Amino acid sequence: MYQDSDIMSVFNFLKDTPEGPLRKMMVGGEMTDGHFRLLMKMVKSGGDSQFMECFQSEGMPKIRMTPQELAMKETIWPIAKRKWVELGLLSSQDSKAA
Repeated sequence: MYQDSDIMSVFNFLKDTPEGPLRKMMVGGEMTDGHFRLLMKMVKSGGDSQFMECFQSEGMPKIRMTPQELAMKETIWPIAKRKWVELGLLSSQDSKAA
């Protein structure tokens, strides 16, 4: 299980980092541009508590999604979590428990 402070750290990093450099850092491998756009839509649509709830349940906030985004909603969290571990934003030992 991930610590609340780790989840908030990821949320604040996503919220506060300019989108251009963040896109360059995140997109690649499993994380497509579509996954990135959906992730940013989730970050921008709600606050930190909503992000934390969605992160922990691997659910989605109530946001309007395109058909392509609807297809990605089942895979967005595992892909994002693996990417964050790869980038050092989450601890890899935490990912084994998740």
